[in-house]
Parts: sequence; structure tokens; C-alpha cells
Amino acid sequence: LKFFKLKFKFLIQVLTRFIDKLSFKKMAPFLVITFFLFGFKWVYSLRTPKVLEGVSFSQQIRDRNHKLLRITLSGDEKYRIWTELKTLPKEYIQSVLLMEDQYFFYHPGINPISFFKSILMSLRSTKNPPGASTITMQLARLRYGLKTKSIPGKIKQIFYALSLELLHSKNEILEAYVNLIPFGGAIEGVRGASLILFGKDPKDLSTSESLLLAIIPQNPNQRRLDSGSLSLSDETKTAFEKLKNKWIMKNPKDEIALQDLELRSIRRGLKELPFHAPHFTQFVLTNSEDINLITTLDLDLQKKIEQLLNQYLKSKKHLGVNNAAVMISNSKSGEILSYIGSGDFFNSEIQGQNDGLLARRSPGSSLKPFVYALALQQGLIHPSTLLKDLPVQYALYEPENFDKNYLGPVTATQALIQSRNIPAVELNYKLSKPDFYEFLQFADIYFPKSSEYYGLSLVLGGTELSPWKISELYSMLARHGQWSELKWRLHQKEQSRKILNAEAAFMTLDMLSGASKPDEDLSSKWMLSNLKTAWKTGTSHGFRDAWTSGLIGPYTVVVWFGHFDNTSNHAFIGKDLAAPFFFQVADLIKSLKFNEGDQNIEELLKDPEWLYTENLKVKQIQVCSVSGHLPGDYCEHQKSIWYHPGVSPISRCDVHRPVVIDVISLKRSCAKNYKNTKLEIYEIWPNDIKKLYHSAGIHRRELPELESGCKGDEELLSSSGQAPKIISPPKNVVFLKSQSLKQHLNTISLSAIVDGDSNYMHWYLDKKFIKKTKPDETFVFEPPLGEHKITVVDEHGRADTQKIYVETVQ
Repeated sequence: LKFFKLKFKFLIQVLTRFIDKLSFKKMAPFLVITFFLFGFKWVYSLRTPKVLEGVSFSQQIRDRNHKLLRITLSGDEKYRIWTELKTLPKEYIQSVLLMEDQYFFYHPGINPISFFKSILMSLRSTKNPPGASTITMQLARLRYGLKTKSIPGKIKQIFYALSLELLHSKNEILEAYVNLIPFGGAIEGVRGASLILFGKDPKDLSTSESLLLAIIPQNPNQRRLDSGSLSLSDETKTAFEKLKNKWIMKNPKDEIALQDLELRSIRRGLKELPFHAPHFTQFVLTNSEDINLITTLDLDLQKKIEQLLNQYLKSKKHLGVNNAAVMISNSKSGEILSYIGSGDFFNSEIQGQNDGLLARRSPGSSLKPFVYALALQQGLIHPSTLLKDLPVQYALYEPENFDKNYLGPVTATQALIQSRNIPAVELNYKLSKPDFYEFLQFADIYFPKSSEYYGLSLVLGGTELSPWKISELYSMLARHGQWSELKWRLHQKEQSRKILNAEAAFMTLDMLSGASKPDEDLSSKWMLSNLKTAWKTGTSHGFRDAWTSGLIGPYTVVVWFGHFDNTSNHAFIGKDLAAPFFFQVADLIKSLKFNEGDQNIEELLKDPEWLYTENLKVKQIQVCSVSGHLPGDYCEHQKSIWYHPGVSPISRCDVHRPVVIDVISLKRSCAKNYKNTKLEIYEIWPNDIKKLYHSAGIHRRELPELESGCKGDEELLSSSGQAPKIISPPKNVVFLKSQSLKQHLNTISLSAIVDGDSNYMHWYLDKKFIKKTKPDETFVFEPPLGEHKITVVDEHGRADTQKIYVETVQ
């Protein structure tokens, strides 16, 4: 050592004398080089990339409350998680410096004293000479994969270390180092080590844990904590005691806290890594390469829904039900709170790794509410409009109800919540600008084929949609017609657009909210609770999918049951299988207090925003309970409905009319003879509605026959009756006559809807009488060529006229 000191002193003297003899002119090149080196460092500290530019890091996915969901391997198969230096506890930083490089902030990349000391000890052939590698040198070895056992490798390491110091700050170098240091196996970097070995973020490390992590990188294979051993190795304990003593010398106040430390087996390993919400995290990883992802998922809710679904599937196992998918989102924000893509991610028998929430399936009747919403918007119906539930045919398409039965006249609300197919198809047929196909396109739903391909069956599940898209549609109703993409990332920018007016969305949900819980009536205790729901079931053709979708307070919930191999199961009926689980979810949500910011959950459950009408152009009105029209003078029963002024079709009820009855004969009496008579109220329906009731087996009281020689109470009956309406032929139709066809094939049929007080009709062609018919009678005739007017007149003089055009073809 004295020899090196003398040599160093001599070298300084030689250099001093050399510089003294140089003139300024000869010194200039040295000054320029020195200035250039300092300028180079300053410029490149601004321009050079980060130390770890291009290094692959693991992705960590967290829920909305920053709970860890999953950690992935980096591109080179390491658990290497990026962490900023400023987020690490000072105890850990001090532990690393104390263990590896006490003079890190004072040397230029190599420590001259330690370096020369190590060389001297090596020349003396000392076993295990002290290491001279600084943190910067270790970073160079780790970052550039240097082999430093050889002299050329060591020279390279020194060169890289000096370069790192020249181009980067000390904090940048230290930050890069703590992100690359090995902890045994596939674990690299302090953040990964802390999360995997202790199950906590580095900022929460205790002093003893910081010391323990600081000793591992020097010998990661021998000191690793995830080896499976229940106790620390002797080598690890020795290293820990040595560093602990150094720490106590620097921090005497910690002596009491550390001297009795028992190194218990508090460590974890790779097997304990979290793997929550696997379908959701897989979706997130597919759509983002960010290394730190904070998602919208609520892990606590996710676990409870998973447990609930697992129990439900076990209870239905005897029915062959073993797979399902569930999504819960915040209706207002569109944020996904719970995401379950299958009944069991790890079950290959059910193809559990498939994501049922992204799979396109037949929605059955799940889309019906949106046909009704469009019909409300276009002024075709209001909630109590009477619709026809009877067999009907559209060209070659003949829809039928799921239960093969028909109810006759039903209100729009009844038709929707009872999921009647024929009224929905009829409304779909009448929609325009937009039609149903165009509306779904506005909602970002992709159709591989044209509108003509799907036809009217689109509303009955004639296309395929994913539960994800179904959720967006029902959330749109809750947002009063504002469609938005679902959000999976916290604070994700919203992309939304208006696709339905707010009034139609509100009235649709109000109609759906009248549906009773499965197997219960409207007076059940559950329905009287403060939890507001609006929901709809769906069953696909062939019993391959069972759905229930809707709103539970402020949340949108979509439930699907089925098989990924598309096999049929008669247990897959929406109202019997999916709906009961939907309400189990509702009961669970009602009992939870999961995070919704500053909002009061109980208030949101009983008073969700989709019930608000303050800014809507709707009002409640009284209508006749029987006809759905504004009450007439004789309507005995009324009910309240929501109505959109200027849009909803509404007229005064003329179904209930007074009839004079002879008290002796019980026949209809002449209107002017009130002796021995009484006035009774009868329902006078148009012949088409009357026929509906009759076909559905529903009895309506018939008008008594007239007394002989009496024209009856025509003034009372006809004062508010409806004029006839020609239904065949259609308006402005062009009828083609062919000379090659037989005469009876060149005919058209004539029929009309007439009021219930009419007993016969007169038909005219251009004011020329054709025939007298009964209300339900249809007759055919051969019209002459040219443009003509068809007129029908009932016995009360009420009439309807329609044009037809007759042309000839070969």
C-alpha cells in the first residue's frame, strides 16, 4: 500500500511539472477536450434514452381500488415489474447502498480505492478477494449481459459503467439497478420480489424485509426466498446478520426492533401469485401493452359473484347446466365492475378458457325492448296501446309465440313483459327511419349480411350478439338513449352518441320494471322492496342460450347460460334458468356496500337515475283501462300511464257506449222510447279486435239484438263510432292482370275493419255498387283496367276510400 501511495505521489509531481512547462497554447487542446466531455454529458443527459430503454417488463393489472389482479411474465420470461425510485421506502434504498455500494453517490462509476484494493488482494492470491463492483458496474453487467469473469469482460464492464455515469444521473442509474437485480428464479427487480415474496407493494416493506431483500441479489440462487423451504438457509441468515449489524451501527435507534427479529417463514412464491378475473385480465392484456393498468373491476364484487355463480351451477348440475357468463357494469359510467367469462376458467371439459362475454350468440327475445323503444319514439304505440297477438303471415315468414298460444288483444306493456313474439314482429314490420337493423348498427353492432337476410326475425334472435353488446344496449336505456362503449380502464375516455330519444328509453324501462320476479306475483314482498329493476329474458331457438338482461338499481347486469359447443338443452330457458340467478345477483347487490365513490348506494338502488323525469317531455295521464285511449264519458276503469305529448298516439275512447235495453225483452230498444227501458254500457269493438278476442277464447258481452220494427239506438251507438278502414287491397297498389291466367286468378280481395255497431257494409267501385257484405266477410272480384276508387260504407254512413291501379301484362 505504501508502494502505491509513493507511486501515486510521484505521478502527481510529474504531471504538475509537465503542465507548468506547457504554454497556454499547448494547454488549449486539453481544455477543449475537458469542456467537450462535460458538454457531452450535459447534452446527452437530455437526449439519451432511459437506461432501460427496450427492456421488457411485466404487466400488472389492478382493480379500481388498486388491488392486484394479475402479473404477467416479461418478454424474456421474467417477473420484472417497473417501479420508480421515488416510490421505494428510504429504508430499502439505504439497505441496498449499505450492502452493495456505500460510496455510490461519490464515485464516477468505479470506486478507485475498492478497485485497487481488490487488485492487490488478487495479486496476493487471497481467497475470495473483496469485490470492487459498484452499483453502476453491476448495472452494466445486468443491462448488457457482460461476462465479467475474464479481464476483457471486466474492462468492458468498467467502460460501460463510466459511460452510464457520463450519460445518466445517479438516480437514473440506481432506479435502473433496482429494476434489474435478480432475486432467484424468474424474479427480477424489487417490485416483483416484494409483490411475489411478501404479497405487498414495496412502499409497505418493513425495515427487516428491506434488509432481507437487499442481501438476496449478491447470491440469488443460494438466498432465494421462493425455494419452497420452510426456513432460511444458513448462508442467508449469516448475510442477514452481517447487514443487520451494519444497519444498527448506522441506525442505533433500530437496534431494539431488529435484535430479536425471528426470520419466520412469512414468504410466498410464484404459486401464490394472484390470478383473479382471468377472462377480464386476458381481455385487458389483449387490448393494452401498458405495464401498469388500473381497471374498473371491483375485485370484492367479482369474488362474490364468482362464488354465487359457482353455487348456482352446482345446484343446476343435474339439469346438465355447467357453464355461464355474467357481466355487471355501472349503467351511468359504463365501467365494468364484474366480468365472468365462463363457469370455470380452468375446466377444459366446458372449454372454460373461452370468453362467453365476447362470444356472439343468439339473443332470443333480449332485443325486444329496443323494438318497443323505437315504436314509442316513432309514435306507433304508447304503453297501453292494444296490439294483436294472433297468427299472422308475412309473405313466406310465419312467426309464432314461444308457448304456441295466442292472447288476442294485449297492451304493449303486457306484450313486452310477457315476451309475445307476434306483437314484436308486427312492430318491427312497421318501423322506419331507422328500422331495427339500422338502429342496431347505430349501436356499433356488426352484421355480416344485409338487412334483407335477417328480415323480421331479427327481433326474435335472428342474429348473433355478444353479452358485451347486450350490456351496452341496456346501459343505453339507463342513460336515456345515450349509447357508450363499456369501459374497462379507470378514467377511460368516453365515446358516446345519441341513438334513441330519452322519452322512449324512459318509457321502455318503465314498462320493463313492471315485470314480476320469477315465480312471484306483483304483490310479492320482493317487489315492494326499495330495489328498482327493469329486466328481460331471452331464449334462443333450439334451447341453446338462456338470457336475462336488465338494470338493478344503477347497475346493468347481463346473464347468459349455454354451452360453447352450441349443444341444445331444454333447461336453457331464460325465465326458468337465467332469471332466478339474475335476481340472486340483485339480492347480493342489495346487501353489498362496494365502492361507488361518494354516492349513497342505498339511494341509488331505490332511486336510480333512469327513473328521473325532470328533463324529459313526458307526463302521466289517465287512460281507459280497457281500450288504452283517453277516457270517454262511459269508461268506468282508468289507469295511469306515461305519455309523450306530440308523439304518442292517443285518441278518445269510443269503445264504451250507452245502449238502451228493454227491461222485459232484454233487447235493444228504439232510442226514442224510454218507457220500460234502461241504459247500459257496452264495449263496442271494431270487428278485427272482436275477432281477436273470439280467436283467443276471451268472451266479451255481445250487443243484444234489436226489437222487431225498430232501427235501434243508432244515434247513441254511432255518435262516437269509428269509420271503416280498408285493409285489402293495400293503398296505392298496382294490380297486374295477365291474359295467360284464368279469369278467377285475376281477382283481388276486398275486406275492411268496421266498428262493432256495424252489421253490414256496402262496397263501391267508382261510385258503382258492387256488393253488400257482413263485417267479417271477404269477397273477391275482377277489376277493370285503369285507375279506380274502392269505397266502403257502413250502415251509419261512415266510409273509407282507397285507390287501385290495374294494368295488364303478357
